[in-house]
Amino acid sequence: MECTYRHSPPISEAAWVQRLTAAGHAFLPHARNALAAARHGQDAITGLRGLLTGRLRLGTVHPAPQGLARLLGDFHRDHPAIEMGVREDHTTPLLTALASGDLDAAFVGLPPGHRLPPTWTAPS
Repeated sequence: MECTYRHSPPISEAAWVQRLTAAGHAFLPHARNALAAARHGQDAITGLRGLLTGRLRLGTVHPAPQGLARLLGDFHRDHPAIEMGVREDHTTPLLTALASGDLDAAFVGLPPGHRLPPTWTAPS
């Protein structure tokens, strides 16, 4: 996406670090919404061909659970029109990303007896 800003550039470039400016932070949710709308439109067109479509964002701890690579490969072969992304991190950042909606599901490690509150409810 290319935009022209008259007064406030969206990115500050200082040395090797690039950070969003206040204008960039203000624009970010709108850019994300535009990209999501484009994905939904593409999914609608692909859905006309009878394919299951969408995006699946997964998180996993390191090392990944045994058999995860095979499971993801099988899923991709069965549903090639679903865009998949996998993020590897520690449990706490994965749970944070899951709670904020940046991930759809996560494989995490928890101490014995520790239970998580549900982070998803079925739509009514």
